[in-house]
Amino acid sequence: RATAADNAKGVDYFRENKDKIRADLLKHGAIWVRGFDLMQDVNGYRDMWQALGFEPCLDPLHSSGLRKFASERDALYEEVNKPSLRGHYIGLHCESTAKRTAAYAAFVCFQRATEPMEPRGRFLVADGAAILA
Repeated sequence: RATAADNAKGVDYFRENKDKIRADLLKHGAIWVRGFDLMQDVNGYRDMWQALGFEPCLDPLHSSGLRKFASERDALYEEVNKPSLRGHYIGLHCESTAKRTAAYAAFVCFQRATEPMEPRGRFLVADGAAILA
């Protein structure tokens, strides 16, 4: 979780810690970045992403119509919010589509879930290959 000192650095926190953050990502398969004021909007989120050396890219399945853009310029999508899928649990799946895929993905919540159903907005990130090994 970000400290007041981390927040005071803004995007420079991510520039200064880029190597460690990327090493942790490779070691653990995921990192959870919380409490940074920088990432409260699309522009700050993109600044963080690019400070880590990543570039935005389109979801290989973006033409499926399941998600609309929160920001097309930033390749930032909204959640899957088709009414017909609201009651469905999305189980173990892979965000990779073989040849047309990004090496890294990031998820962000700019606001709390508003639906009364529990659990709201919760998901797990795991190494599918390790789970199935």
